[in-house]
Amino acid sequence: MVSLDAMHACAKAYDMMHISYAHEVQVSMLCGLLFDKLHFLFPTYTEQERCMLTCAGLLHDVGTSRGVKGHHKASYELILSEGKKNQNFGLSDESLEIVALIARYHRKASPSMKHVAYAMLTPQSQDQVRKLSALLRIADGLDYMHDAAISDLTCNREGTEIRCRCIGNNSSSIMNNMARAMMKAEPFMEEFQQKIYFTI
Repeated sequence: MVSLDAMHACAKAYDMMHISYAHEVQVSMLCGLLFDKLHFLFPTYTEQERCMLTCAGLLHDVGTSRGVKGHHKASYELILSEGKKNQNFGLSDESLEIVALIARYHRKASPSMKHVAYAMLTPQSQDQVRKLSALLRIADGLDYMHDAAISDLTCNREGTEIRCRCIGNNSSSIMNNMARAMMKAEPFMEEFQQKIYFTI
């Protein structure tokens, strides 16, 4: 069974400036919403993939404890090392590796066969990392302002376009978050061959 308590404790422990944990909780929630609302894009995915995505969302910024520069790579390392100290947070070795890689790819370079850890995965696991990290990037963008402005989403597909309505109570902040999400959406659009737009 996945140990969410241990993951929350880990996220809190590495929140040196007391700003990243609340953001990580919000991003994890948004990851779950995106997974549920866009499930038609990956219908074979189950609660297992959803769990790996939300766990990655909760831990994606632990690397900021080592500085902002390169924190995505530091997050990957810390998730693995802290996982080993905590019975893998209840995950299998492979699932922990996938969670760490999803977090690693929440910014900067997309998954690549040039990256040893990614290349060593099975094709199925590589698919999971590509798809789920693309969702995490958008979720991260949707809380760019770190203010939990978005409380819900609705997503509809029209041909090769997806329109996601962002629901919340601070339209100015939501607009900024949506703009950032669009900036981070390219891997999603490449992976799923769908254009995505955000509205209020």
